[in-house]
This record gives sequence, structure tokens and C-alpha cells, in this order.
Amino acid sequence: NAARLAAQRFGEAVKVFDSLSLSLGLGLQALAAAQAAQAGRSMQEILAMLEGLRARMHLMIILDTLENLRRGGRADGFIAVVDRMTRALNIKAIINVVEGQLRLLGAARSFEGGLRRVLSLIERLGALERLAVIHTRRQAMAEEMADWLAKRTGFPRERIWVRETGTVLATHAGAGVIGVLAVPTGQY
Repeated sequence: NAARLAAQRFGEAVKVFDSLSLSLGLGLQALAAAQAAQAGRSMQEILAMLEGLRARMHLMIILDTLENLRRGGRADGFIAVVDRMTRALNIKAIINVVEGQLRLLGAARSFEGGLRRVLSLIERLGALERLAVIHTRRQAMAEEMADWLAKRTGFPRERIWVRETGTVLATHAGAGVIGVLAVPTGQY
């Protein structure tokens, strides 16, 4: 892939690091690496910091439908089990990203129920250093989720990013997605 070709071309100046994430999870790691490089940290320090950040990152996504994931083949491990049930009962799947793979985290009877479940899981993480809400075509609901997160966690609302998802997640998850990225406080 392009990253490996760049690493070969530029030798030790470029390292390939798998974020094991997607969308804003990948973006946050890239931003942290750039800031560390600008601060003069060594390549080894940056890689160690990224490994710590990656390990603490929690990305939970509420899907309006599993249809796009089913068609794209991105979640074969749980699609067969859950797809028929979610369509028949209008249940919303909650997935998370674990070591680069999509995993079924739970389900809710409504989208709002999914939001409440994710909020409850975020509260259990304790003190946070970063919090963000991602969405596809649900700006108002994403802003509302950010407000709820601020109230329930004490994390400053002005520091909660609200962003449209990247194209890969939008393509595979479809419209109507809300996700929360949380990074508990910890050492890099």
C-alpha cells in the first residue's frame, strides 16, 4: 500500500503505524503524532505514545441499519446472527472497533436507547482526555449527544468535537450513524 511504499522510499524518516481504528480514531492518532513531532519528540517516543493512545481509545457506533455492513462484508462475524433480528424487530446494533475489527457491543430497541447505552458505557471509563461525536447526516442529534456527554461526564462541551464521519465509515455504515470516540486519561 501507499504507506509502505513511502516508508521504503524514505527509509527511517517514515514509519508505518496501524491505527487499528477508523474515521476520527485514525485522525486523532495522526494529529497526536504530528503534534509530538512538532514538539521535537523522537520517532521511538512518538510510536510509544501512539501505542498508548491506540490502546486507550474507545470508538462505539450506533447503526441505523446493518444493510451497508452486510453488503460490504465488513462485519461477517456478527452480521449473520444479528441482521435478521435487527430488521424484524427494528433493533439498532451498537458496534465498537477492537484491534481494527468491528465487534458487536450490544443492541437497543431504538436509536435513542442506543445513545443512552453508549453514554452509560462512556461514563464507566472515568476521567477523559478526549471526547468526540461522529455522525453521518445527523448533525442535530450529534450535537445533542455532545451536550449529554458534557452534562453526564463533566467533560467541557467546548472540547467535545462533533464531526461528520470519514468516507470509509459512511460507505460501510450508511446514513444515520452516530458514534462516540472516548480516550480515558492516561499516560502515553
